[in-house]
Amino acid sequence: MAQADAAWAQRGDLPRLRAAIQAWKNALVLDPTREQDWAMLSRAYYFLADAHLSFEDGKRTEMLAAYHDGALAAEQGLLQSSPTFASRMREGSTIEDQLTLLDTRDVPCLFWRAMNLNRWATVQGGGTLRTYGPEARAMMARVLDLNANYFYGGPYRFFGDIYARWAPAAGGDIVRARANFEAALRVAPNYLASRVLIAEDYAIKARAREVFDQQLHAVLFSQGHTDPELGPENAAEQRRARKLVENARTLFR
Repeated sequence: MAQADAAWAQRGDLPRLRAAIQAWKNALVLDPTREQDWAMLSRAYYFLADAHLSFEDGKRTEMLAAYHDGALAAEQGLLQSSPTFASRMREGSTIEDQLTLLDTRDVPCLFWRAMNLNRWATVQGGGTLRTYGPEARAMMARVLDLNANYFYGGPYRFFGDIYARWAPAAGGDIVRARANFEAALRVAPNYLASRVLIAEDYAIKARAREVFDQQLHAVLFSQGHTDPELGPENAAEQRRARKLVENARTLFR
């Protein structure tokens, strides 16, 4: 665990991130009952896919595998939480039907399973998203009920993204999307992903170029990459913001 923590602190460096993942995997072989460590492994897989592999050409298959492994890791954590929950899952129940058995201690695994599963399904689209999207949304709704502020307002960002991406006929609502993103910003104004999502998901769809420029300007001129807790995450969002700015003419054509 000490090896995992030390490597994770340098997760902006891909080899160190991979070392952290391997160390957590090794530790969980020795003691698979540690739910919070399953959550950290799930978060690490998400960061590998989202902050590293998503920027590299030809890494789609590996990126999808990382999201998939992250979802499985969080599921293993949830199975450690409650014998009743684990028993019902073994009997063939769905996670959605057993969410009331999970409480605040399960929020990290619920959150990271929902994040990984939703991103894995979204990248593939079509039937995969229709099949697995409802599970991800149900889990995140449970997180919203238990701890809406978790991971810097993460549940608000999740639903902001959902409302922005869906077509109106499927429940999309650009006004609700913006409201959720703003709620996430109120919880954690220095977590730059919220501003990037406002630009990428809300502003482009709403054809609000001024909002797009304002949010990305705030991201690019932020010192968030120096944050002792969120530096690597914010650095990845600044990289994403630069790509959006470079493609602005095409996006608002």
